[in-house]
Amino acid sequence: MSNQLEFKPCPYCGKSVRTNAVICHRCHKPLGLAKVNIQVSKEEKDGQNEGEEYAAKFDGYDSKQDDFDYEEYLSDEFGAPRKKTIFTWRTVAWVMVFVMIAPVVLMAYRLWQIFS
Repeated sequence: MSNQLEFKPCPYCGKSVRTNAVICHRCHKPLGLAKVNIQVSKEEKDGQNEGEEYAAKFDGYDSKQDDFDYEEYLSDEFGAPRKKTIFTWRTVAWVMVFVMIAPVVLMAYRLWQIFS
């Protein structure tokens, strides 16, 4: 057996799928290798077709989709958000600059008082 993948066109949508695929990855219809018993009610079919037609009008965007949770999407894609810390490295750096410069400024002020 060769290492090359073999493809065939989907009988429903024409998209290239692997010869051993069970369902088409584009139209999600069974390709006949495994018998899938899916029963869909008439209301679900009509609603799905209506949504697809509506989405086709707007270049694939279906604004009727109300169940999208943006926070859940962000956590799934990028993991949990980072916790806010009180002290960052930038804060520590500014404190160190102040601590190092303050005595120099104080000494210069006292010298100015003495010689003026």
